[in-house]
Amino acid sequence: MRFKYSIVTILGVAAFSGAALGAHVDIRPYLTDGKITVGAAELAGSTVVPVADHQQVFGAELGEDDPGQPFMSEDPGFLAETGAFPDGAGKLIAWTALDGLKYWNGSGFGTVPSGESLQITKGSQSTNIASLLPAGFAFGTIHADGGLHEHMTFELLGADGNPIPGDGVEPAAGIYLLTLQLGTTMDGVAPSDPIWLVYNNGDTEENHDLAVEWVERHLAPEPAGLIGLMLAGAVLIRGARNRGARHAAA
Repeated sequence: MRFKYSIVTILGVAAFSGAALGAHVDIRPYLTDGKITVGAAELAGSTVVPVADHQQVFGAELGEDDPGQPFMSEDPGFLAETGAFPDGAGKLIAWTALDGLKYWNGSGFGTVPSGESLQITKGSQSTNIASLLPAGFAFGTIHADGGLHEHMTFELLGADGNPIPGDGVEPAAGIYLLTLQLGTTMDGVAPSDPIWLVYNNGDTEENHDLAVEWVERHLAPEPAGLIGLMLAGAVLIRGARNRGARHAAA
């Protein structure tokens, strides 16, 4: 599965090998100063390897997990290393939507073209995101060691409310944007800043790249103090955005 890397990610992995730059990455929530911070991580065998301390934009392709379900993805997942949530064992991680589902129009994100919505499912819990903001739900429990590894199912639905291919009411091809925030039942911990998931439903990789870059540029602020590093890392960005890897089973 192909994932996009923001400049923050590239700077965060500059010390890693070239293989790390092209690997599948998940959302990495962790605790800093009483707040959930979001970066990126990957699995090396059974070991969680932090890839970036700060990353808010993640891109993924629908249909690559299972060609028989062309409008579904289980990525990105949520992956945190041992100690990411000190004293958090047994507490819950939850998501909430900050905006309705949006659609790439070539120069920004607007309303979906044909009543599409996005279904988020974990076990018996399922919530549909359309133009309105639904309640989210807790999707994971922090491990005894303070880590986390969870995946939800993200499925794009047509106007008829189902993802059945070939039924004549399929969701429109294109790029879709989901805006989420992560929270926890840990006492006194503030929720994360927004994270943006940019899904490609049968569009070109060029358009997917453009949409991801637009979100990075217009919606996701860079952490303070990175301007000089951004200039130094420009060459790495171009190379990393052209790399990709199929998602390996966790």
